[in-house]
Amino acid sequence: MIRVLRLDKNDPIVWQRALLTSEAEEVLSGARSVNRADGVMAAAEVRAAYKRAAGGSSTEEPEAATAPASGRPIEGDCPICFDDLVPGGTTAKSRVVTCTTCGNHAHEECFRKWTAQKKAAHQSVTCVYCRAPWPEAPAVGGTDSGAYINLKALSAAHSGADTSLEGLYGETARWIRYRSS
Repeated sequence: MIRVLRLDKNDPIVWQRALLTSEAEEVLSGARSVNRADGVMAAAEVRAAYKRAAGGSSTEEPEAATAPASGRPIEGDCPICFDDLVPGGTTAKSRVVTCTTCGNHAHEECFRKWTAQKKAAHQSVTCVYCRAPWPEAPAVGGTDSGAYINLKALSAAHSGADTSLEGLYGETARWIRYRSS
């Protein structure tokens, strides 16, 4: 229920043995779901290190053209966060991306979150306004050696974490070791 229905782990409904009909309807309608899209992106330092290791540049690149496709002025509100769109922004929150189909704009950072949410739901990424398919970002240049890149040392979220089999699975680790031998 926590992952599939996106309920908070502290919600008492998660630990109840049975649900009333009204509670089940509330849970299934998504009324108790929490937004998991916040903070899904790794820290900028970790992303930059990954891009350097993968052969790309360490600067953030927008996912689509930032120049207006139809010459439409950058004005109004972002359709995702409803903050003002400002031309010539220098940060990801103030830079804009433009749909190549309809020419409408959104903040780059907001659109990245939109993209992550759509991909997490196994849906194709589309324009927020016209729902036209959004062109995929170019692949990061580099070699596809298939090797793993360990960025744990750069991640504050993983410092001090016990990633041993016992730390992750407790008593079950004994059976995992038994089955894999």
